[in-house]
Formats: sequence, structure tokens, C-alpha cells
Amino acid sequence: MTPESEVLERNVQICLVVGIMLLFLTVWKGDGGYLDLKQYLDNTESVWLNGELSKPGHPGQYYIHPLGISVLSGPFMLAGVVIEKVSGGMFGRRAVAAFSIPVFSALACLLVFKTGRELNLSPSVSFFAAAALGVASPFFQYSRLYYGEAGIALGICVANWAFLRARRSTDGAAIAWVVLAGAGLACATACHFNNFFISLILWLAMSAAFVLDRTQPLPMRVLRIAALSVVPILAGGAILYLNTVRFGGPFNTGYDVYMLKETPHPVSFLNVSSNLGYLAVWLLRVPWAIPAFFALYTFFKKEPIWTVGLAASALAQLVFMQTFCGLNTFPIRYHESAVVILSIGLLVIGNAIWKRWQERGLIFSLILMFAFNVGDFIHVVEFGNLRAFWRLGPNQPMLCSVWYMVPSRSPFVPATPMGPMQWAVLAVLALSGSALLVLGFNYAAKISAVPASVSTNSDLACIQN
Repeated sequence: MTPESEVLERNVQICLVVGIMLLFLTVWKGDGGYLDLKQYLDNTESVWLNGELSKPGHPGQYYIHPLGISVLSGPFMLAGVVIEKVSGGMFGRRAVAAFSIPVFSALACLLVFKTGRELNLSPSVSFFAAAALGVASPFFQYSRLYYGEAGIALGICVANWAFLRARRSTDGAAIAWVVLAGAGLACATACHFNNFFISLILWLAMSAAFVLDRTQPLPMRVLRIAALSVVPILAGGAILYLNTVRFGGPFNTGYDVYMLKETPHPVSFLNVSSNLGYLAVWLLRVPWAIPAFFALYTFFKKEPIWTVGLAASALAQLVFMQTFCGLNTFPIRYHESAVVILSIGLLVIGNAIWKRWQERGLIFSLILMFAFNVGDFIHVVEFGNLRAFWRLGPNQPMLCSVWYMVPSRSPFVPATPMGPMQWAVLAVLALSGSALLVLGFNYAAKISAVPASVSTNSDLACIQN
């Protein structure tokens, strides 16, 4: 890659991260939210400001949420203490800590871009897939709330990108990348325990890829598997210890106690039949999921075991969540891990569009996907206080619940009417973010380091065998 291309590639990545983050901020909720969000932030404060690894919810019990996102958000919470003091309380430390969510979400999208580049896909295709994950998928909804989805997405994307980097690195550098891949897997599970199956399947796939790599001597293969395992083992030990301290046993998570109050079968195949309708809703609201799933096969020739691991982990997550008794609560959010994995398949979809219509086709496709996603988001009926904009009735003003709104005094309507200032802020953020994404697309189109040997007969034209 020429120096000019390196500068352009850096510009592409800056436009991607900042542009997506600005669009996230149009609907970001800050430190507001209902019970779970407050408890996540309470955990973060307890860990970093009080040195406590769990915070009592009420006598004898602790918040059940895993501490992964609280650990990741530590630097933001510590910075928030300073910013709160310097600003005289204008910017609260909890709001600064909650800002970690759009940051982690934007970084996850960046890693999808870098994964595409590792697979020798064009910058335009990689940019399309990264932007689509950010603003044309349910990720747009959950980047605005202090939930673990941002940390889960970041962990999964780190693991996949670092694994691919390790596969083409020399011995010393490869070990460092493998350790980072293991850290990503550990992060995904630590942010929410239901991602254990994803992390385990991807670990098995990556380990098998190292075992079967005949280009490496046996000791090096063993060393890479050990490096992949070290952080997950340490993180697993820490989780088991925390479960014991918080809930009385290494395999007690706190969730089991609450779920057993709801049904005698909190996680059971007996729940699948009643959840099939919610799976159908999910598929309708993520229309590119099925094409992206089948598109993964395109990477089979280059990384067969990793490709099988991606498909198996996404499928396992969907099947596992169908057994959960509370799927009707959040049918979209509980499958967000699968969305992140399937974003790799978006690279193939983007490549097919790019081969036929180049950058213009990618931009128009992204706009259409974004419009569907935002339209669905605005009219979402799950938990009123998650909605960004809505009306109470035909003659009622437009309401919203985002960080630049004055908090409502009503406990029932956590929003305020959209005034001129609010519309202005929304317009500036939306237009600035959109302009940066268009600029990023233009930079991507100018990069001269697109693979020269493009074969339209290959499974994927931009992948070099």
C-alpha cells in the first residue's frame, strides 16, 4: 500500500467511527433509562469508585447483571469524576460513563471494516458492512442504552479481527494477536453470560484452525492454543469467584432465582413453541440476517473452520434464546450477538452489490436499509421509554427521550416535546454523521490499493486465494 493510500485508509476509518458515533448520538439516552440501566451504572460506580465488586439491590441480594461492561467502562467513569468536578456538575460522571456505549459500538463497527480488509475485500465493501451494522441493524437501537450489547459486539469483533491477524502474522506477533482474540471471547461472555455458547464455539473453531495448520510446527500450534485460552481461563475463574461471592455458588448467576419466579422452565425447549412468533418478528426486522448467514460459506475456502464456527455460533445463539421464557420481553436485543456475527456475511452481500453497481449501489443500499431500520425503530412498541420519538395521540406533540432533552417530570412519559433547539441539535448530528459517512465512502473509492487480481469466476472476487 502506498503512503497516499495509507492516509486515505486512515481517513476512511476516522470518517466511519466519527460518522457512526454522531448518528448514535442522535438517539443516545445518556445515563437515563429504567431499572436495569441504572443498576448497570450502579455496578460501574461501585467497582471503580468504591472498590466493590457488587452492589446490593436490597438486603441479602445483589444486582444480577454481569460486570463485564462495568469493567470496560472504568476509564470513562474515572474520567467522568474529573469532568463532573471541573464542569461543576454540568456533566455528570454517570453520563460520561454511559458515553462508553456509543464509543464501544462505533469501535465494533470499525473492526468489521478492518475484518473486511483482512479478508482482502475492497475498502468500499468493508465500509458498507461496517456502516450497515451500525445504522442499518438493531445495533442502532441498543447503542443508545447502557446495556452489555456494546461490550459484547466489541468483544466478538475483536476476537474475529485478531484471529485473522494472527493467521498471517509471524510467531511473536501472532501470539500477541491470539491473546487479544481470547480476550475478545472472554469480554463477550463477561458482558452477558448467554454469550458463553458463542465464545465456546468460536474458541473451538479458532483452536481447531491452529491445530490443523500444517505450516506451523507442533510446539507453535500448542502455544497458540494456550495463548488463545489464557484470558478466557482467567476471566472464567474471576466470574466463578464473583458468582460465589455474590450469589453463593460458582454456577449461580442470580438470573436463575428471578427466572424461577416466572416459570418452572426458565430455559427449556418447552418454551420454543411459544417463542417461534418472536423469531419471525426478529427475522422481519433484520431482513438481511438469512442472506448474510448463507453468505458466510464464501469464506470457506480461505478459512473453513473459522467460517463453520461463525455459522454455528450464530445458529446456536438463535436456538438457545428460543428456549428462554422471557423472549417476549426483548425479542430483538437477545439476538443481537447473532447480528454482530452475521455482519461478516454483510461483507459478501456488499461485495455482490459492489461488483454490479460499485460505490453508488452500496450507498443507495445502505440508505434503504437504514430507512427501514429507523422507521421500525421509531415505531417500536417495546417498552415506551426505549423509543426515541413518538406521539401520545393524534393531536399530541412529538416527544423524544434522548440526552439533549430536558428530563421529564412525569414518571410515565420519560420524554419532553421536541422544540426548535432539540430539532436543531438532531439535524446537526444527523447531517454531520451522514456527511462523514458519504465522505468516508468517497475516500474508500479513491484508495488505489484494491487487489489487482479480481476474478469474477471466484467465489468472492476480492478475496485472494
